[in-house]
Amino acid sequence: MRWLRRIALLAALGLGTVFVTVGAGRLLPVVAFAENWVADLRVAWLRPPPAQRGDIIVLGIDETTLAGMPYRSPIDRGQLGEWIVALEAGGVRAIGIDVLFDQPTEPAKDARLKAWLDRARVPIVVAWAEVPDGLTPHQTAFQGEFLTDLRSDYVGLRVDPAGIARDLTKAVALFRAAADVGSPGRRMTWALPTSAVSA
Repeated sequence: MRWLRRIALLAALGLGTVFVTVGAGRLLPVVAFAENWVADLRVAWLRPPPAQRGDIIVLGIDETTLAGMPYRSPIDRGQLGEWIVALEAGGVRAIGIDVLFDQPTEPAKDARLKAWLDRARVPIVVAWAEVPDGLTPHQTAFQGEFLTDLRSDYVGLRVDPAGIARDLTKAVALFRAAADVGSPGRRMTWALPTSAVSA
């Protein structure tokens, strides 16, 4: 009987240790800070840098670009469409668009961009997000309608209690998807989940 008590005690101690180890990072800010600091140090100093792909180009929209537009947000969809046409004419294999189409702008430009996206000869993957990422139900409903029949990939970021995005897996998913779908001999499709279009 005594050995059963010892086993039960050891099991309880083991479970308690696991609970404290796993739960402390979530419940105690000091432990979470130390855990994140060690993880940052490991990534910065111990992990070798990932190999860079030479066939991916990021066309960034910066302050200089925005200064020449009639309004800042949402991005002028007429201009965005012209960039897509230019990239396609330049011979790119695929295009990833990290811009949310979550509200209407100028009706003519919205319709023209949608037509360009629908008629594109190269695969195009468009970003989408959900209500937990900060969108309203009205925005997700518009987004779902706009992205109908288009390839799309989720780009939401998971942040820690301090509001810092430490997991960029989803952030790079869009570019990885565009690169994969543009690879010769490979076809991929994406479906927008029902939760992203529910009003």
